[in-house]
Amino acid sequence: MKEIRYRGGMLTFSLPESWQEEHGADGGAAFFTGDSRNGTLNLRLTTIQRGDRGRVDEASLREVVTTGVAPGDPPAVTLPTGNVLQRYERSESSEEGRLHMTFWHVANAVQAKTIRYALFGFAVPLDRAGSSENKATVELLDERIRAVEFTTLSPEEIQARIAASRRPWWKFW
Repeated sequence: MKEIRYRGGMLTFSLPESWQEEHGADGGAAFFTGDSRNGTLNLRLTTIQRGDRGRVDEASLREVVTTGVAPGDPPAVTLPTGNVLQRYERSESSEEGRLHMTFWHVANAVQAKTIRYALFGFAVPLDRAGSSENKATVELLDERIRAVEFTTLSPEEIQARIAASRRPWWKFW
């Protein structure tokens, strides 16, 4: 497995070494095996500031992750990491044809009034959704996504660390 340090380490998780990754100008990322018929994992990360609404608690994390959930979807769960996870599935049509989508919404309180919210979506052609290969991939992704870690650093602190790591070793200022 290779470690993915998404957006400078704001979110860390792992995927198989063979998976490729692309980062879009909009801040999102796509992870795939190279064959579009095997599916693509898309990722977006958002930071939510609660302002004067009080401290972030488990109820507020559940409120965030259940956005987009329909009646009959499984309930959100609190993981041993403190992350709250909502997983659900949908089939829909797109420009590429009929797709089966598995979604994972993961949130954590990273500071008293700050929530980090990751949206993972794995899309595969509908005719491949029931295959044993796809089921194994979704099971692997579920395991890896349940283990994601969010940093408690602010986006500014992360950018400062990235910039510092790019400074040549001989420059001390």
